[in-house]
Amino acid sequence: MALHDVTRDLHEGLALFPGDPPLQRFCYRRLPDDPYEAALLSLGSHAGTHLDAPRHFFEGGRSVDRLPLEWLCGRARVLDLSPHGERLDAAALARHDLAGVERLLLRTVSGAGLRAGRVERQAYLTPDAARHLVAERGLRLVGIDALSVEAPADPTFTTHRILLGADPPVLLLEGLELEDVPPGDYELWCLPLRWRGAEAAPVRAVLRDLDG
Repeated sequence: MALHDVTRDLHEGLALFPGDPPLQRFCYRRLPDDPYEAALLSLGSHAGTHLDAPRHFFEGGRSVDRLPLEWLCGRARVLDLSPHGERLDAAALARHDLAGVERLLLRTVSGAGLRAGRVERQAYLTPDAARHLVAERGLRLVGIDALSVEAPADPTFTTHRILLGADPPVLLLEGLELEDVPPGDYELWCLPLRWRGAEAAPVRAVLRDLDG
């Protein structure tokens, strides 16, 4: 069975969305002085590869622990949009047939930079791209290898609100590592921490080859 781990490593030098708290790991028990090793982890709920639930922007919206697992696991398509640069609009998406796609993962110009700890080229989805995706009525999840689907200059977070506010919502999987994954169809397993009431949570995301 061929598996692709598309989760970014969590570490103290991890690239973060502006304003998010730093990631820290403090060992309060350490070998060989202690009989075992144990650590306190401090990180934001949007650090690394993580899932945004509707609660992120809508009071009373579903939190990560209330999301149906069938929305998070199943057939997914990896689409390479890196030739389109940072700005991913409806026209870029309209060039691809997304009929029947339930989970869409976008490989962009952001990936290689994030792997090296750089954030200067962050791809994002425009509001018209978000509306285009909502119009694909079967879509349940959109993933991206950038820190966020949002344009850095949009203080109202329009793209997030369009996708997470749809009925049913389109969930957001951000911070993926897709550089080594060829475009095509896979099976996605994406399970967030079952944190009660949380608006987002880190995930371990894995793709399985359909023919393996």
